[in-house]
Amino acid sequence: MLRSYLALQTGPESSAALLAEYPPSQDFSGYVNLTSKAYQANRREGIANDAREWREDGTTNLQGDYEHRGGAATTDRSPWPTSVPTQFFAVSYDTASELDMLSNAVGESLPAATSTSPPAAAATSTQIVDGGTFAADYEYLESRNKELRAWESAVEKCLLQHVKYRSEDFFVTSRQFSSLSSDARTVLANVRVAREGGMRAGEHFIAEYFRIGNLYRRRQNFLQLNAIATTAQQVLRRLGDVENWAALPERDFGEVLAISSALVDLETVLRGTKDAEQGITWKSLSQLKCLAEVPGRVRKARKTLEKVVLEEYCGVLVSNLNESEASERLTAVCESVTRLGVLNGANHLYQVRIVELLLVMAQETLVSLFMNTGTLDDAKANELLTIAGNRVALAVPAAREQLSGFAKYLRFQGYKQVLQQFVDALVDFVTRVSQNWGFFLTGELRVALAMYENRHILIETATRELLGRVCGEAESLIASLLGIYTNGSQLASTAELVQLVRISVQFPMRVTSDVADRLVSLLHEGGNECGTSTGFLVSSTASGPNSPSSAADWEPTGFAVYRPTKVIGTTVQRIVKRFFRYQHSIHRENVIMVTEGETWAAKEAVDESIQQQVEDMCTMDATALQTFRLRSLRALFISGHSDGGCSQQRHSGSPPRAADTGGTDDLLSTGATKLYVRVRCNTGAAVVANSKAACVPTEVAPVAETDELEGRLVPSSLLVLMDLLHKYHEYIALFPFLAFDVASRMSELLDEYEGQTTAMVLGARAVEKGILPTITTQHLCIASQCVAFLIDFIPALLAHLTAAMQSDLLDASLRGHAPRDVLAVANALGLVGGVSIAPMPSDSSSANPTPDRAKMFVKNDWNRVVRNCRAHRNEFFSKVGSLVYRKVNGLGQASMQRGCWSASGNEWVMSMLREVARLMRVLRPLLPPGDMDGVMVPLLGSLSVMLRESTVQIPSSAEDDRAAAASDVMLFTANVEKFGYDVLKCAAATSVSIVMQGGESFVPVSSEEAVLQWFLPPSHTSSSQLAAETK
Repeated sequence: MLRSYLALQTGPESSAALLAEYPPSQDFSGYVNLTSKAYQANRREGIANDAREWREDGTTNLQGDYEHRGGAATTDRSPWPTSVPTQFFAVSYDTASELDMLSNAVGESLPAATSTSPPAAAATSTQIVDGGTFAADYEYLESRNKELRAWESAVEKCLLQHVKYRSEDFFVTSRQFSSLSSDARTVLANVRVAREGGMRAGEHFIAEYFRIGNLYRRRQNFLQLNAIATTAQQVLRRLGDVENWAALPERDFGEVLAISSALVDLETVLRGTKDAEQGITWKSLSQLKCLAEVPGRVRKARKTLEKVVLEEYCGVLVSNLNESEASERLTAVCESVTRLGVLNGANHLYQVRIVELLLVMAQETLVSLFMNTGTLDDAKANELLTIAGNRVALAVPAAREQLSGFAKYLRFQGYKQVLQQFVDALVDFVTRVSQNWGFFLTGELRVALAMYENRHILIETATRELLGRVCGEAESLIASLLGIYTNGSQLASTAELVQLVRISVQFPMRVTSDVADRLVSLLHEGGNECGTSTGFLVSSTASGPNSPSSAADWEPTGFAVYRPTKVIGTTVQRIVKRFFRYQHSIHRENVIMVTEGETWAAKEAVDESIQQQVEDMCTMDATALQTFRLRSLRALFISGHSDGGCSQQRHSGSPPRAADTGGTDDLLSTGATKLYVRVRCNTGAAVVANSKAACVPTEVAPVAETDELEGRLVPSSLLVLMDLLHKYHEYIALFPFLAFDVASRMSELLDEYEGQTTAMVLGARAVEKGILPTITTQHLCIASQCVAFLIDFIPALLAHLTAAMQSDLLDASLRGHAPRDVLAVANALGLVGGVSIAPMPSDSSSANPTPDRAKMFVKNDWNRVVRNCRAHRNEFFSKVGSLVYRKVNGLGQASMQRGCWSASGNEWVMSMLREVARLMRVLRPLLPPGDMDGVMVPLLGSLSVMLRESTVQIPSSAEDDRAAAASDVMLFTANVEKFGYDVLKCAAATSVSIVMQGGESFVPVSSEEAVLQWFLPPSHTSSSQLAAETK
């Protein structure tokens, strides 16, 4: 503190002030003595202190600082001195406060506390420092210093006491560490001794263990050698037993289970797995020279044993043993087959044997049936017996075709009987095979497969493969026999074709409904007895008519194990298509022949059956359409409908006619003279006929609505055409897969008839051939009625076929009314649908388009025929009118001189009216009113224009001539109105096509003034109007 005070007092400024206050001449001896005495006292006090305490002064200060920082007021067992303030020794204590206190005590401020310089302070100071004041101040400073040193000594003593206490603890702890170190050295010595003893004991134990291990290994080697030798002997002995048993020509098959087990054990050893008894692996055995050939011998023995077991498997299933013997042998066979793991191979071999037996049976049956018919001569019979000498003739395609070719020498009834008996024989054979297989499945095979978790899948697969193989071969035999006979032209009618198709589809129908269904039930019952159910069979039998509409829901239960192939269906389609095309060529020739010999005279009475046929082909009745859709299934598949092509059923498609509300007699009961296009509609569907009437769509139609059109007088050729078209209609009903082909051929037939009609009458080919001496108005009218009838008939027929063969309605109708098995078999054979699946090999154009393209193609083709009919009908009407027009024009204007008009009337106008009246009398019984308009309106218009050409030439100055011409014009107009036509409207419609479009009435409505103004216009406008109207 004194040093800090002195440092603050020193400096040039303080020296100058001191010199200024105390001149050099003043005596300072008293001051020197005072300071020297204090110095010596302080020096002696410092020497008396212990040197150790002064050396530890820094440590004591640090400890004091630490205690002040930590806030502790005492040390260990030594309280802090009470006379010493703790804050004085704190690190945070400010020394400037001590200096302030000293300065205040001596009565003088510090130089740093004033704002003026020290010389100025000295100059302005009024206090005088002398020896007395200095001594007093110095004594105060020394007393304060002594107090501070006393505080310091007290604190040092407290710290020394603390250090002494800590030193004692340190020495005690050091003595404890020395004791522990001695104990540790003793323990370490003991551990070293124990380690040496353990090492010696371990070496001894290890040596003993090595000795014991060597002895054990030597013992195990001897045991292993003994086991290997024993196992090798057993392997060779078992292999010898298997080889010897398999090589015996006559063996006891009851030992097959033991032999099979021995072979399986040998194979287990060869695969490297441990032996069940000795635990010997093949790796250790393969090093023996005596066993080097064992793997090859085992493989050879397996092949031999498999052959023996498979032969026995097939022999047992095929042979007819008694029940007890068959049960024992079947048990042994099934166990051996399952143990050897050759069940699939055994089933495959059995299928091959069954097919061979089927072919032999089919060959013997065919030969017997051909010989029993009695229609073969000696040469053919000898040839048949020669072929029958080869027992596998049916297995060779060429020999099968040659054997089936003998059917061509049979008449239809004989061939039908042969085909029926052959199908019956095949069904009986399949039934016997399925019965044997069912007995085999429910007995020994199911027991032998009890250890397999997927036994039901194995049984279903084997059953499905067996029936598929056998039934597929049987179907191919039926298809071969059916196709050979129908390659020629032996079939004379559709009824015969239907009978053959019905017999050919009996096999898949009977197998599905009888054999397959019973076999599925048997498998299902066996699965329930064993506590398992076959998922596939359950899913197929759980579906019903109320299930969701999917293909699987509508399949019969028999389809789980047998699904017919398309072999028979393809053959049926091919022969039906060939027969239809052959019949179509004949029908086309008949149409040409009938039209070329037609006299174009109206038929006096239309047969009721023809009218009914037309109505059947145009009906939209729901019941009739439903019957049409079901016709094929009922005729070909369902029993009780034997003849689908007979004419007795032709009337079953239409409902009874409604009573005539007009009081007239029923056309079908009186033999009407006209042919009608009648469209029955009770389904709410719109039906347009002749573009003049339609059935309006309604949600409920409780009564059948009949669209009555005008009847038409028709010749015999059109009735023949309707009969042929109805046959085609029957083809579609019986064979819906030919719908596209039949519809196309129907359009060809219609086009051919329409073209022949136009050529024979309009082209006058009937006169060229000498059929008619000349073409009259009656001929033209009758021919036009044929074409007009087709215009009404074709749209109705097309709408009927479209509604009947619509895919969604067809499916719904068949599924709702046909038995499930019948519909499923028909679909599987491909005999239900609108498009054929079997194109003719020789006709590249018969590739089947998609249903949408086929419908569009047929619709466009039929629309083209309708357009041609309309055009030719208009030509017929124009031709009739042109005959009268040319005759009237040929009469000339002899009664009229140019520029004048006869006052008594023009004879030419009267002749014109007489010709028109004569034509009206001829047309009225031949044409309906609508067609008469097509003839009369253009004719009257042309005559009106011709008359006007004469009247407009009369000058306006010739009043008498104009009055006479007006009288004749009014006479002409009055007669035309009596005919029922308006002169001005007829003059405006000079084209037949415009008139036949309909929508305009030609009844008389024009006034006399308008008529006279048109015939006798003013002179200044007559020339221009005449030129325009003539153009």
